[in-house]
Amino acid sequence: IFIGLGSTVGDRLSYLQLAVDTIHYEVGSIWKLSSCYETPAMGFEGDPFLNACIEVRTSLSAELVLSKLLQIEERHGRKRFDDGQYHARTIDLDILFFDDEIIENELLSVPHPRLEQRLFVLHPMVDIAPDFVHPKLKKTTSKLAEDCMDDSLISKFEATLKNPLHTFDVSA
Repeated sequence: IFIGLGSTVGDRLSYLQLAVDTIHYEVGSIWKLSSCYETPAMGFEGDPFLNACIEVRTSLSAELVLSKLLQIEERHGRKRFDDGQYHARTIDLDILFFDDEIIENELLSVPHPRLEQRLFVLHPMVDIAPDFVHPKLKKTTSKLAEDCMDDSLISKFEATLKNPLHTFDVSA
């Protein structure tokens, strides 16, 4: 599974790391982590986002992963609004790809709609899976990023996320 992460409120890097840690323990093993990218808020006026992507190995269904991601967002302060507008958020977690599956139902749309139009998704995806082929568009993430018409200012963030799988005390 490839999951997109974003945060635009408070200590954004801490929120992303908290999400990565929680996903590792509740969804599956974190296989790869992208760099973090700072991007302008899209769809609303607000502070810039910090975005990243992760690759996760899991035995859970896409619907169960979605349920767990929504719970993680809620536990970490994500507020949802029924006004149809975008808002600032502590954490935003999206299933971008679920292997090469195409899923369309009332709960879930995978691959994530419009990801090919968003550099804040494509740049981190290229970091971890440049040759992954979009199952609908039949293009690699590298090609999608190259063809993307999004002209948003994207900058690599200095700090990085840590993989909980590789965190251990070597002094013991």
